[in-house]
Amino acid sequence: MTTVSHARIAFFTLGYAYYHAVLGVINFDSYQRPIPAAIGLVVYIFAIGIAMGYRRRPQLPPSVVIFCLVAAGGIPILGAFAIGEEGVTSTYLTWYVAGIATLMAILAIRNRQNWAWTGTIIMALEIFISGGFDALSDAGVFGALMIVLAAQLISRALLSSEKAAKEYLEMTIETDSERLALSASRAAARLRVQDTLESARPLLKIIHQKEGKLTRAEVKRARITEAGLRDQIRGRGLLDEKLVNAVLRARVRGIEVQLLDDGGTDELETEEMAKIIESLVLNLNRTTIGKVVIRSVAGESWTVSMVALRPDATAPDVFLRL
Repeated sequence: MTTVSHARIAFFTLGYAYYHAVLGVINFDSYQRPIPAAIGLVVYIFAIGIAMGYRRRPQLPPSVVIFCLVAAGGIPILGAFAIGEEGVTSTYLTWYVAGIATLMAILAIRNRQNWAWTGTIIMALEIFISGGFDALSDAGVFGALMIVLAAQLISRALLSSEKAAKEYLEMTIETDSERLALSASRAAARLRVQDTLESARPLLKIIHQKEGKLTRAEVKRARITEAGLRDQIRGRGLLDEKLVNAVLRARVRGIEVQLLDDGGTDELETEEMAKIIESLVLNLNRTTIGKVVIRSVAGESWTVSMVALRPDATAPDVFLRL
């Protein structure tokens, strides 16, 4: 994206704005009353300076806007008084019309469109009151209106571009976040698999050394280890230390336990998860026989369910939805 510095924009804007003041200075001798003309020039130069010099944020503050409106209303009066009863002898004597239009254009571009039109209308009404419809044309008021209108259109285009750029940036950030989250998820999955293999290594070594000829105790240990491996792969958010120990004790007692996490624990706060784990451990410790399935599912009104069922039972001993 190509950017233009504030200093460069200010340089060209001030050059155009002060060009109108230069016209007033060049034709200064043509004014019937030079003092009001001089005051108008000073006020205009100062108003342009503060309007362009403010850089803290795009929108001009109320104090600057008020001063610019005072300038827009006061300079035409000073100009008309300086021209006097003889009327306009040169179109350059009404330099302030284009000058104030430029000042109001700055307000429009700096997100003060309503006040820009207010100042422009005030200037036009003052010129109409002092000289009628002919004065509006001779002084270039219609051209001034076009300048402010063009500035407003530019301002809207800039705001639209800024909004589009902001939306694009937000979309890019969201896409990058999703990509990073996916990468992190894949890395976590690889880490879980690696940890799982490391935990199974001692048992695999024993099986290899004995060529598969295991004692009953070793077979039971192998089955418990195999179930633990499944937990590490499928349990994810349910692998709390307290729950893992309770599951191990239950398996030693001969209970078949399955841990399945399908994303239900991803959005839980630590305190909420701790309460759920406490309830699961309590009920699991009370179970003495059968099969237990602990499952977490995303998108349900409940977070974790627990079912404990004895062989040949018509109803579960434990059925929880936490």
